[in-house]
Amino acid sequence: MKTNIKTNMKRNLLSLAVVSSVVVTPAMAEDLINISLGSGGLKVTKGDSKFQMGGRAQFDFVNYSEDAGVDESDDGTDVRRARIYVKGNVGSDWKYKVQYDFAGDGEMKDMYIKYTGSEAGNIWIGQSSPAMFLDSYTSSKWTTFIERGVVNSFAADRELGLGFQRAGDNYSFYTSVTGDNMKRDEEGDDSASYAARLTISPLHESGSVVHLGFTAAYEDLNEASKGFGARPGSNVDGGIKLVKSSVASADGRSSYGVELAMVAGSFSAQAEHVIVEVDAHQLADEEYSASYGQVSFFITGESRSYYVDGGIFDAPNSMKNSWEVAARYEEMDLSDSTASLSGELETSTLGVNFYPNKNIRFALNIINSKATYNDNSEEEVKLVQLRSQLVF
Repeated sequence: MKTNIKTNMKRNLLSLAVVSSVVVTPAMAEDLINISLGSGGLKVTKGDSKFQMGGRAQFDFVNYSEDAGVDESDDGTDVRRARIYVKGNVGSDWKYKVQYDFAGDGEMKDMYIKYTGSEAGNIWIGQSSPAMFLDSYTSSKWTTFIERGVVNSFAADRELGLGFQRAGDNYSFYTSVTGDNMKRDEEGDDSASYAARLTISPLHESGSVVHLGFTAAYEDLNEASKGFGARPGSNVDGGIKLVKSSVASADGRSSYGVELAMVAGSFSAQAEHVIVEVDAHQLADEEYSASYGQVSFFITGESRSYYVDGGIFDAPNSMKNSWEVAARYEEMDLSDSTASLSGELETSTLGVNFYPNKNIRFALNIINSKATYNDNSEEEVKLVQLRSQLVF
């Protein structure tokens, strides 16, 4: 009798253990920790909270062939970016991201928290990218060319501040108020920047995208000096700027940009035009402009991915021995400046991208840049640049 009771008790306990291992209550599920390691890096989730760690490494090589004139660019190699990030969410309404770049002297890129619990939109506070331009806002991992288009010379760096983001079925809106960058420690009051970007996408299906965007921004410079410049498509060893502008004292600068893009299967096209007006302090005001247009085609059949909630392009929709060819033409006009290297710059680029898998990318750019200065002198730079990229 006692033996049967003990036997039945053991069977009941065993059955309970088996059922418990299969049927997990919601309360118990919240205590489960899931850990995964894949192409997107390390991911740890527990209930509504998530932690993710990843990064990127970009290694560049450049070979110059230039005419007489400005002779400061040399062949070389460079670690363009070496970034590690952690991001995730704490509960269902709060997200965070911290990203550090070990390349060069090292720099904190992102450090912010974001509230996502409001139907009106998301609010972030900390250091992040301001709301400016399509190519500038697209991740450097997935820009079509090794370096962004020339309009990026007018984009603000990541800065400390506050931002608001809202998106609908076919639009996104992003506005930000930012001050100084965490790396800069300048004397006096920090400058303040106000930016807004609106994107509209009436069509955004896989392989079919129509995109239109607008940017307006103002930077209060508090009589600080302000200058712009453009490199001939390479940033190895800091890169030489072929054209430059400089205002010794400026009250502020206004920027206005328009952007167009489309995707039709394996083909894509993208263009932007930006105008910058510098309000000089007790000096003549100056106006600059920059434009580019580019096309790309995946000869292996893939398409560029697009996110309507940010109005940006992302990784190709497939990356398995994928090949992409591209061409870009860009112009920059700094001839309104009186600086010694003020003038106009024209750059043409041919590019090839190879994606063996989701984590690896190889890129080749053949670039020809020609500067025409205000004194009618010219400088032409030709170069070939290679990039190896690891994303994890």
